[in-house]
Amino acid sequence: MNGLSSSSLRKAARLYELYIVLQDEHSHEDEKSRDASFFDLAIANNLGIVLVQLDRPNKTKQFFHFSLSALMLLLNGSRKGSERHSINIEDVDGFLGNLSCTMSSAEVAAAA
Repeated sequence: MNGLSSSSLRKAARLYELYIVLQDEHSHEDEKSRDASFFDLAIANNLGIVLVQLDRPNKTKQFFHFSLSALMLLLNGSRKGSERHSINIEDVDGFLGNLSCTMSSAEVAAAA
């Protein structure tokens, strides 16, 4: 587990999950900036990585599916000329790498 205890990983997962719950309760997608969207994506990505280390495959898939969907929305907004959400593929390389290592082609297609 990369030197981290299960207890530390569970605490990290709980904090990430709490952030996501709070965001869901207090966020309006229309008002989100590009940076806030990237932060949400980073939180979901980090939670997915922690869940991999905790060997929780079902929850891992759930958060990586969310990450992929959010990433696709950001990229789609970028193509439509939305300046607030404008991103380059280089901006999302790390996310794509994590997703490709943990999701099968069928799962990626289903999330899309």
